[in-house]
Amino acid sequence: MKVTREEIASRAEERRAIEVRRRASARWEELIGLVFGSIVIAVALWLVYAAKTHDLAAEENSALNLNELNGPQQLTPLLAAIPSDQQDAVANAIYARKREGVRFANVGAIERIRIDKHALINGTAFAQIKPLLRVRDASAFRRSFLLWSALFFVSFFAVHIVWRVRGFTGDQVFLPAMLVLSGIGLALMVSLRDPLRDTLMFSDFASGVVTGCVALAVFAMVDYERTFGRLTYVPLIAALLLAFALGIFGSGPGVSDAKVNLFFFQPVEIIRILIVFFLAGYFAANWDALRQLRGRRGKLAAKYNMPRLDYLLPLAAGVGVSIALFFWLKDLGPALVVGALFLTLYTIARNRAGLALGGLAVIILAFGFGYLTGHPHTVSERVHMWLSPWDNHVHGGDQLADSLWSLSAGGATGTGFGLGSSETMPAAHTDLIVSALGEQGGALGILVLYLLYGVLIARSLRIAMRAPGTYSFFLVAGLALVLAYQILLITGGLLGLIPLSGVVSPFLSYGRTSMVANFVLFAIVLSVSSRQTSDEPRENFGGAMRGVAALLAVLFVIVIARFGWVQIARANQTLIRPTLVLQADGVRRYQYNPRLMEAAKLVPKGTIFDRNGLPLASSDWAQIQSHQHDYAAAGVVLSTAAPRNQGRFYPLGGPLFYLLGDTRTRLKQGATNTAFLEKTSRIRLQGYDDVAEVEQVRDPESGQITARLHRDYAALIPLVRHRYEPENPEVKAIMERPRDVRMSIDARLQMRLSDILKRD
Repeated sequence: MKVTREEIASRAEERRAIEVRRRASARWEELIGLVFGSIVIAVALWLVYAAKTHDLAAEENSALNLNELNGPQQLTPLLAAIPSDQQDAVANAIYARKREGVRFANVGAIERIRIDKHALINGTAFAQIKPLLRVRDASAFRRSFLLWSALFFVSFFAVHIVWRVRGFTGDQVFLPAMLVLSGIGLALMVSLRDPLRDTLMFSDFASGVVTGCVALAVFAMVDYERTFGRLTYVPLIAALLLAFALGIFGSGPGVSDAKVNLFFFQPVEIIRILIVFFLAGYFAANWDALRQLRGRRGKLAAKYNMPRLDYLLPLAAGVGVSIALFFWLKDLGPALVVGALFLTLYTIARNRAGLALGGLAVIILAFGFGYLTGHPHTVSERVHMWLSPWDNHVHGGDQLADSLWSLSAGGATGTGFGLGSSETMPAAHTDLIVSALGEQGGALGILVLYLLYGVLIARSLRIAMRAPGTYSFFLVAGLALVLAYQILLITGGLLGLIPLSGVVSPFLSYGRTSMVANFVLFAIVLSVSSRQTSDEPRENFGGAMRGVAALLAVLFVIVIARFGWVQIARANQTLIRPTLVLQADGVRRYQYNPRLMEAAKLVPKGTIFDRNGLPLASSDWAQIQSHQHDYAAAGVVLSTAAPRNQGRFYPLGGPLFYLLGDTRTRLKQGATNTAFLEKTSRIRLQGYDDVAEVEQVRDPESGQITARLHRDYAALIPLVRHRYEPENPEVKAIMERPRDVRMSIDARLQMRLSDILKRD
């Protein structure tokens, strides 16, 4: 039998294809990536664990376990921050919860206890009490950390084994990249909470990853072109039903009016994927008609190559749905993602951007209308905060400032995993998780993060261009765009480029629903990558896709450049910049970077001595206690005059008040007939100059002139930058600066004179 050259070439090509599939099913590249990624994440987890457990034994010994209470009498001595006449009632109320079988998951649970709708403990008192309590011991934290860390790694390798056994030939880069991304998220979750006192968020986060890996292994095996290609409107109906349920029964995080949570999950993550399925089916069926069919009448239609009216209706519907989602759910993020997704796919389908730009303008105008009318309220406040992050009238208006402070504290290389003060940010585990990474990993960590995201998006777009059919092309392209727009929206918000919006950072933010949804998203992409490739998408949509890829690249470069500006070029200026916002009492005052306040506490305040070396004012209890006999000789009972739970001690009390002052209160701070040495020697005693200035301002509403204090903490920058380097020359220069003050008075003589005056 004669064999032609064409048959020989065909058989050779078939053998090569079989060999390629065989190598792909072995998945060696994926295994190597998983091993390398696991080593990187294991090191990160070890660093975080070491940082969080550095002083854990000492903290455990000095704190009372709420879950091991034997009676209210154990609590009473720790409640000195509460008025003495209320301490027994508070102790009894807390113990009553324990006796009812309640197991405290975090110390903050006692702050939420109500009696007759009134808080048992206010925020100020709780801040002083919290360090004295705990809800678990170090061994319980260690067991949980090791268990969930092990399950995290096992889940990814289990997916690899399943795919290898099944001969799965999907892309081999995604699984290692997802491991590293979610591993960074896991390390951040460990770092953001106190191991003895707070809820262990990393366990919920890791359980979401484990569930996501199961979903990844299952959903990657489905042929979506065959299964869903004809079900164009079913996903849309499901998405709309979920949106209506969320609008009616949903609730927002905290006091926000945004609709985010529906019972036990966040349906927005599912709605986005369902909408991508609908759009993939619609555009796969109509893209050629959108390009070829023209409007029959009008010069405008001919000039701008506009499609027929019935093909313009989907554009209007897509824009309308985006606007409706915005006002219905009172959430900017989902509306922006859905609107941008639809308009981008519409542009790709038509190969023209004019109408899509018009639709985008309409969406922006609708958002602007919502801002001007103050509806939704939360979105309006976030726009106010974005327009003026350093001076606004929004309650909680320091959120953007907190993000920028955190990023600036990280600088180029970061504080190190588990170090820094990321936990001081509100919503650090959700909206501002990238800022937490920017603090601990620095601009370098942000660059790695964007490199990983960029690889996932670029490979997804590449898979779309080689998809086996038009439906698969639009499906994968839509999912890649969802990921890209989420990343751009959240990072643009926390950088101040756009208002903060309610979208999560894929694989980093806390939330099991979003985590599982992201794994399902890439399972779909991987499924398409495992199918036979085709040149049809490249031929039909190649030009438009190159334009979209270029636009995304430009936007990513802008965001990365902004990170560099905040974290490197303007790091110190941003670090010390205060924000003028409403405080809890309704008064606008300057609020400063919490890292500066922590740095200030590292500098022990100086002691005021009399001429004989007797401490008159000190922050060192051991120093006060060492002069116990001298105070007794002056007629002072130390345990009564200077209780140990005070931050600053004045053992001689009232007789020296007008001479020393009292930093613990603002009593008579404005008096002009006092010496108040604490005030006049403030700069020397605290060891640095904060350049305090009083500003006289007129309230725009009441017209009254009020005074507020403005400080400049630039002197503390070295303590923030080199907090963990005690031998750094700049740190030593601050810490070794003389801070004590010696007076010429004799304290004993002063006390005797005071006693004589009392008797007379």
